[in-house]
This record gives sequence, structure tokens and C-alpha cells, in this order.
Amino acid sequence: MEDDAAAESINVFMVGIKGAGMSSLAVLLHSIGFTVSGSDSAEYFITQDNLAAHGITWTESWDPSHIPSLCSQLIHSSAYDPQAHPQICEARKKNIPVYTYSAYTGRLSEESACSCCVSGTHGKTTASAFIEQLLTVLEVPAFAVYGSYSSTVTADSASRHFPLSDNPLKSMAGIIEACEYNRHFLQLSPDVLVVTNIDFDHPDTYRDKHETRRAFVQLAGQISEYGYLVYCTDDSLTALAAAELASSRPDIHLIPYGETANGAFSVNFLPDGEAGTIFQLGCSSEPIGLPVPGRHIALDAAGAAAAAASVLAWSRAMDNSGRVLSEDGAVWERMFLQAASKIAEACARTYPLFSGLHRRSEILGTAGEVLVMDDYAHHPTEIKAMLVGLKRYYPEKRIIADFMAHTFSRTRALFTWFSQAFSEADHIIIHPVFSSAREHGSDEEAEAEGRRLAEAIPRALFAESNLEAAHLACRILRPGDLFISLGAGSNRETAETVLAMLAAGTKD
Repeated sequence: MEDDAAAESINVFMVGIKGAGMSSLAVLLHSIGFTVSGSDSAEYFITQDNLAAHGITWTESWDPSHIPSLCSQLIHSSAYDPQAHPQICEARKKNIPVYTYSAYTGRLSEESACSCCVSGTHGKTTASAFIEQLLTVLEVPAFAVYGSYSSTVTADSASRHFPLSDNPLKSMAGIIEACEYNRHFLQLSPDVLVVTNIDFDHPDTYRDKHETRRAFVQLAGQISEYGYLVYCTDDSLTALAAAELASSRPDIHLIPYGETANGAFSVNFLPDGEAGTIFQLGCSSEPIGLPVPGRHIALDAAGAAAAAASVLAWSRAMDNSGRVLSEDGAVWERMFLQAASKIAEACARTYPLFSGLHRRSEILGTAGEVLVMDDYAHHPTEIKAMLVGLKRYYPEKRIIADFMAHTFSRTRALFTWFSQAFSEADHIIIHPVFSSAREHGSDEEAEAEGRRLAEAIPRALFAESNLEAAHLACRILRPGDLFISLGAGSNRETAETVLAMLAAGTKD
């Protein structure tokens, strides 16, 4: 990264700027004084609201002429072919440095004061947000890049945290979401690595869950000397990966968390109450309330607490030049336990105030006595955990779930598991499969695959469009129900339409 004196002269153009991670990176670079613009398709993505809130502009065209004449860096989503995309090709022709999103975040992880990389098939975005919240409350200098944003984001919130005069990124801890797709996370250099869980989610990258696990083990092997692996013992593949790492890297500090864990970040769930999901950490007797449904979210919060403690301990163990102050294991243990105690206190104060993230258990509103929500859950494991959590949190409500599968390869590879994931829902609406930028298919193929899935799920109906799904839902819904849109596709629009129709008192 360039120094701050030159920050205002850095002009970055981002291809695929509306992407979840790309938009987060755009906001970060804008906040430290870079001039940021970009391009994307004309399709609406919720992330563009965050870009607009920060005054970041983009064009909905791939025309090379839109690259600014003063552009000094081009960053592009891996969804686009760098040998064929006209803007990427133009940048290379003009000798403008070109980076993929994963390569650029790899640079950030190398240059931050403490690189905290958050991985896991499920929950890594939420865990990243919790880590950011804890470090912010404790006034630990940190920046974050992950695939969502707070529902209370403001236009100047980022710039308040990154004053140009402080050379921010190199002197801050970096919280970076680490995605296993195409092994992109192997470009990261973690000092602290979080693994929430390991599951088979990308059949276009991995053959099975065991090949997926080996990629996580490879990433863990890149943890810096004396670094930290924070892992959930409740997940068998993650526990196995940690054991494999321990045998080859005895220098790394293993920090377990979860219901089956021992130590400072063991999790003990208490009966749910008015504060929501309530649990205790092993390092404190103080109950912690979390006002969002699902024990899986509480586990992410516990993992985040362990990660934040690891960041604090790592920072105290290093001198200004990045050298280890002591190799004495007892010293490291004492520093970590001190950090854990401080973090536990922060959890009890701040977690009950968690305002949530966009597309993560997000409440869109209530109308006609129906609660309308939206969630990004797009894998059978995530869907089941979300619905179980909702049923526990709202036991009196009927749940009407609206799902749009994301990518043909995932839908086909996990078809049986998808068909079994909706048992907690009272009614289910299924859409055509959403074809992402990295995997194209015809409309006919998307509809056929969606219909096949609907036929395999008990109590499921098929809708050809978001509008048809909204009309169908409104005919099913009655006061006291809960409607939730699920998936990584475009069916949040269904939930928004349902909310508007209920507010207007119309069902057709």
C-alpha cells in the first residue's frame, strides 16, 4: 500500500464494484483518501446502497473509456476473465497495475500490524463483524473487509476511523474475510486465523469435503510464527484440521471455542430470554445476551471473541518492528488470559447492542402483524440452522420461507441436502436457480432446476418470478406469521414486495 502523503493521488478503478467483498474494499480505500470509482452490471445489488452512502460512483458499462485517465490501480472481481474483459485488457494495455480482489486483500494482510483472517464455510461474515465491533469498542486500531455492512452504516462512519495523518492500514489490525472459493484465501498471510467450520460448498472448486478441509489446512500452515488458530471444536472437520496443523506447526497457539471446547472460550448456552440467545464464556460467569436468533450466530460471536483476544495478545507480544518479545510459553499464556478477560467484559457490554448486518438475520419490517426478514443462507447447513434458530426464537410463529438457489453446480451437488433443509418451515416457496456471473445457464435451465427442487421439498410451491412469489406468499400469510427470504440470489426483492403489499393491505 502507498503511504498517506500520496493517498489522495491514488486513483482506483474497481471492476465488479457491487460485489460483496469488492464494495467493502471500495469503502475502505475511499475512507483513507483514495479516489475510488468502478463498473458493474446494471442489475441492482443491495451493496450499491452502501457505495452510494459513501459517495462512491460507478458506471453500469464495461466500456474501457470509463476508466479514469488518472487511474493508477485496477482491482477486479475474480468473476471476470482478465484475458477477455475489455476494461481489464485496457488497463494492462496502458500498463496500469491490475490486481484481483483476493490478491489485493492479500497485500492488506501482509502489511497490516496484525492480520486477522476469518475463514469458514458458514458464519465468517458475521464473525468478522463481531470482531470489528469488539476491537472498535476497545479502541484497538483496526480496519475490516468483509461481505456485508452494519444496518446502521452512515456516510462518514469509515472516515472517522481512518485519519490520513496516522498512516492507518500499516499500523492497524486487519480483519479480512477469507473465502475458500477457488482457493482465493491462500493469498492471505494470517497472524490470527479463524475457522468457524468446514463444509462442502463449492463443487466447482473441490471434489468433496475432504479436499475442502485440505485447503483450510494449507491456509492454516501459512499462519505466521507463533500466530493463532482460532477454531470451533463443535465441527468435526475443523477439529481434524486443527489436529493436523498441531502436528506440523507446534509453534502455533491453538485457541478452541464452542460447546465442546475447553478453556477461555468454551460456550455454555443458558435458556433463551428477553435478551435473545444467552450464553456464557469459559473465562467469565457473566451471561451474554445476543438479540438475534440462532445458536449458530452465538457460536460465531464466541469465535469472534476468541479472535479479538488473540489480536490483543499478538499485539502485546510483538515489538514495533514485528519481532517476538518472548518465546516463553507461560508469558504467552498469561497475555492471552488477560486479553480474554478484557474481551469477555466487552462482549457482555456490547453484544446485547448488536444492530445486525444487511442480509444476515435482517429484519426488514412488520406489516399486517407479519414479521418480514431476509438472510443470505444459501447452503443446506445454513438454511437448516437459520430455520431452527427462528423456530426457537419465535416458537409461536408460522414460518414461510422463500428460497432462491445460487448456482447450478451447488444446487445439483447438494440437491438431497437442500430437499431436507426446510423441515422447520411451514410453507416454502422456491424460485428458479440464480445464475451467478461465474456460472451462466439459460432461463429454461434455471426454471427446470427450480421446479425439480420444489417437487422434492415437502410443502413447497414454485414461483417463476419475485413478483409471483410475493403474491403467492401474501395469499398464504396471516397475522402472527414470519416471512423470510433466503439465498444468495435476488429474492430479497420478494421480501420487500411482501412487506409493501402487507403495508398497503393488498394480497393481489
